[in-house]
Amino acid sequence: MSTKPDIKRQVAIFEKDCIYSAIGIYSWEGHLHAVCNYDPRQNAENQFYRSSLETRLAAVKHFQENVALTRDRGWQLTYNGPVNFG
Repeated sequence: MSTKPDIKRQVAIFEKDCIYSAIGIYSWEGHLHAVCNYDPRQNAENQFYRSSLETRLAAVKHFQENVALTRDRGWQLTYNGPVNFG
């Protein structure tokens, strides 16, 4: 009997001056804990992971800090929740 892996996926989408940006977290317990962002002002080859962290707790904290920092920089949070598919 296999168990479903414990994966956390969340995305925060921001808007500023008709430009949209996103920060996401992907954490697969015991394997990968990454926080990444998408900035449309950058070329595709310049998009990057903000961090790969050791634990899920550290990844969630880093994600929340980056969401707060982005809001402090004047971006409006338009969505913060689970990743939507389809």
